[in-house]
Amino acid sequence: MEEVRSVGTPLFVLRGHQSPIHTIRHIHSQHVEQGLVVSGDQVGEVRLWNLRTRRCIWKHSVSGNPEGIVHAEGSESQLWVQNRDAVSSWDVNQSSQVVRIETLSSSFARILFLDKERSTFISPGQEPGEVLLFDARIPSKPCLHFGDSEVEKVKGTCTFLTRAGGSFGQFSTGFVDEHNVFLGWEDGTVSLWDKRNMSCSMTEIQCQKLPVLTMTASKLASGFGVVCGGPGSRFSASTFFEKEDRWSASVYRHVKVPYGGIAEFQTSTDGSVFAGACWDHT
Repeated sequence: MEEVRSVGTPLFVLRGHQSPIHTIRHIHSQHVEQGLVVSGDQVGEVRLWNLRTRRCIWKHSVSGNPEGIVHAEGSESQLWVQNRDAVSSWDVNQSSQVVRIETLSSSFARILFLDKERSTFISPGQEPGEVLLFDARIPSKPCLHFGDSEVEKVKGTCTFLTRAGGSFGQFSTGFVDEHNVFLGWEDGTVSLWDKRNMSCSMTEIQCQKLPVLTMTASKLASGFGVVCGGPGSRFSASTFFEKEDRWSASVYRHVKVPYGGIAEFQTSTDGSVFAGACWDHT
């Protein structure tokens, strides 16, 4: 007789971290059907787990900012690890650091890779309004700035980065927009950028009054649908659309949720269904 599990009962538990876990990501594997999981914690330890054997197969402590690991992703042979002020690449087989890039970011926003090879990514900078493009092949300094930081700083610090369909660095089988990038800001503004012309944004709109801490974007017939949330008890839904070669945006809905704090959104590949995780409810 098939075992029936109650809602909320885990299939199994992976144990090993000795401090709060800040990030966790699934990694597709050619050798393990169930895949791998990479996790990072508050004191800077990164672990790679085999979901078939349910064991840790690699671990390393990353030195740097005391806030610990902000984000980790990659493949079964190479991992990218982000703490608040730096991003490093690690060779899993050799257990050695390949490259370290000092971003000096003042934000906890996850970096966003711009290509499948994970050679270029964008990250908030040290100053308000500053968003930088880095190339791992030239790790000593940023390659480009998004717009004019003196103009952008009125919106505060960049707090979230995404693209329609997610990131090349995330496990996704859906559409991924290669050119357009959405930036969320401390004052609740969402701006749309084309990475081929980073001199200024294509359009922007203030979706909420609180910082944008999470956002998801979906491709529509004539533009994009964006849902964003933050520390408050409301999230907003907006559309970004092109008409006569000009981009515009409008907020068409604010939704109040009974549980404060929107931690993350995820959207189905066709954009029709999305799920939001509040700080203590899903």
